[in-house]
Amino acid sequence: MDLLAALRIALRRWYILIPLIALTALGGLAVRTQIKPSWEVDGLLPIVTPYVSTQEASDQLKHNTLIDAGGTSTLMGLLGDSPEVRQAVEKRGGDANYVVSASSGSITVKIKTDSVARALATYQILRDELNIRLDALQRSIGVPGAYRATISDALAPTGGLSSNTGRTRAMLGSLGLGIALSFATCVFADYLLTRRRPGRHIPPWALEGDQPPNSNPAADGAHHPNSAYTNRHGTAARQTGT
Repeated sequence: MDLLAALRIALRRWYILIPLIALTALGGLAVRTQIKPSWEVDGLLPIVTPYVSTQEASDQLKHNTLIDAGGTSTLMGLLGDSPEVRQAVEKRGGDANYVVSASSGSITVKIKTDSVARALATYQILRDELNIRLDALQRSIGVPGAYRATISDALAPTGGLSSNTGRTRAMLGSLGLGIALSFATCVFADYLLTRRRPGRHIPPWALEGDQPPNSNPAADGAHHPNSAYTNRHGTAARQTGT
């Protein structure tokens, strides 16, 4: 059965199709309300180097191999993407569903979660975890605290964008499935109704070309358009008169 034939059947059984479509629409709305909207937060974590005003301080700063913002941002971006940091963020109540990348001396952070508050908290937790690791690296190479690079939150986001993409996809998927099932139900119902419709009853003797049971061949022959008739055994008979 092609699509056009199914459409014709569904239109013929409109009294079945319309309630099913209505239920499908209600189901799609129910699915949409059950799924929470997601929130997206984008931000930058810039690498900040200490400000020095004397030659002595400048000489001390040169010994810090992590003072280069470009190289340090690349290193910290790799650390932020590691399973260890993700687990630490999640353990502190953040969301491990984030994306980090290095960009011109800064770390770009994209966070997607179920609430804007959690997304902002994830941003701060990630920044703290990266700062802890950056400070430990500089301490391990003997850089004094006053000459260590840090990760600033000066460009921290203050809000997020709501995304309903997931909710819309789920609703459209349920609507498509419901409409397909509605048409299939109409076709099946039409098959059952057509199959059970009573047809014209034809007695078995009529299919064999025989005479009705308990009939009088002589009397029947009197009304036959020909003067002779042939019974089921092929024997010819004629009407006899008085």
